[in-house]
Amino acid sequence: MNWKKARVLKVVLIGSGLLGIAQQSQAQTYIGTYCWKLDPFSDTLRVPLTVYPGAIYGAQVRWRAGTTYQFQGAGVLSPDTSTSGYLLAFQAAGTTSNFSCDFQGHLTSGLNGTWEFKCPLTGFTNSGTLTYTPTCPAGASPAVSGGRTAMDK
Repeated sequence: MNWKKARVLKVVLIGSGLLGIAQQSQAQTYIGTYCWKLDPFSDTLRVPLTVYPGAIYGAQVRWRAGTTYQFQGAGVLSPDTSTSGYLLAFQAAGTTSNFSCDFQGHLTSGLNGTWEFKCPLTGFTNSGTLTYTPTCPAGASPAVSGGRTAMDK
């Protein structure tokens, strides 16, 4: 193969690869930001969701308890085959604490349900009711101040 044919082939392969990447990025759609309260505590979740093919939702999470602490996390929201609801699962790491937690929310009644988390390094766990909040707390302001937090023992 001469160098001209090789160059044309290289351009075609690179162009095809870039087209494939562009098509993949169009397969995801931001659908909005959803918020929940971790009852009976003052903690809140702010979760922007992106839908991917196959009814899988990517979740970027901000978990906050007023000005006491804040965690950032990433995970998924997907249909729960054991119920008629959804499972919100993510791992969160703290900005004010040196540990991470595994979170699961089971949405069984519309956007409401139950939640639980486990922090493997500390052995700390907690659970409660996951309550959908139609109005999300402002991005830079504290979510809820005062009251017990989910990290209280």
